[in-house]
Amino acid sequence: MKRKNKKGFTLMELIIVIAIIGILTAILIPTWHYFIMQGRIKSQNNSSRVIFNAAQTECIRYKFKDRELNADIKRQQDIINNPSEDATAKADASAKILADQAKLYIDADFYFYWDGEKGYACDVNCTDLAKDADLNAEFTKALNKTMDTPDKVVYKIHIKDYKVQSVVCALNENDRSIGSYPVQRHERSDEKIKSFDMSVAELSESTPEATT
Repeated sequence: MKRKNKKGFTLMELIIVIAIIGILTAILIPTWHYFIMQGRIKSQNNSSRVIFNAAQTECIRYKFKDRELNADIKRQQDIINNPSEDATAKADASAKILADQAKLYIDADFYFYWDGEKGYACDVNCTDLAKDADLNAEFTKALNKTMDTPDKVVYKIHIKDYKVQSVVCALNENDRSIGSYPVQRHERSDEKIKSFDMSVAELSESTPEATT
């Protein structure tokens, strides 16, 4: 009987196959990673838009709510500045101003941060301003009720004169696939959300307003 020769891959063929696999892997893995990152940023852009709209609705409500308080603060300041008023009246006016200011929540230049568990008024670096806990909770509830899973994201808001300037959003505090609105992002951030420069997400006077 004749023995049949069994044919297999030569060493050179195996090396070529391995090289081809390596080249394809080097091309596909970064591309796949890029598309995953773009998907995450797009999702956070959408979340930022939802939060932006909810925050602007609340700003309008607070503006009307605070109008009477601000008017009363002005009346008390007029008393303090009036030289004909006595010391007792001026002291009462000062106390009334402090009481009214404690009821105000949104300052002229205001930042708000949600860390996935609690929300609070803060400065630009997300340092808690220790405002009234009930006021923090009220504002947080109004924003988060518009989201399906607010515990799955973190976000920061910048408000100026009762008008929302920008919102940035991420999956967590260490996530750099940060989304934003009204100027939407398309690249991974070099900064984490707490130190993110909010101005890059804000419209300039010459920039048309976002519609998406």
